[in-house]
Amino acid sequence: MTPAAWGGSSWPHSRLGLSTSMNIPLHHCIRPGIVQFMAFPATMKGEGPVLESYHAILADDYFEVIEVTWIKDAAVRAQAKALLASAGVEVKYGAQPRLLTQKLDLNSPDAEVRARAAGGRKQTA
Repeated sequence: MTPAAWGGSSWPHSRLGLSTSMNIPLHHCIRPGIVQFMAFPATMKGEGPVLESYHAILADDYFEVIEVTWIKDAAVRAQAKALLASAGVEVKYGAQPRLLTQKLDLNSPDAEVRARAAGGRKQTA
């Protein structure tokens, strides 16, 4: 839309007395995050440099949220859990890599296929 579409030469911000410039730090408005498995695609299949990628991300204090995915190795998973718990970041789980790389389907009309997908989801949680 153009300013003329609002009935004048200024955008609604200025007509309402609001500033269009941001005078506060970005972190006061958002919680920047990163999708670990997209930034480090070698880890999408639940293996690879998982811990190294976590360390690289957590070394950057810009990120407040990290989205992780499955980790096949139980020992690496335990180390990752401890690392993330001590890091002070919010952790989210992305199931897409595990589901898509193994052709699992939580929405399948076949109950056996759904159960296999749900069973794996419970195991990784």
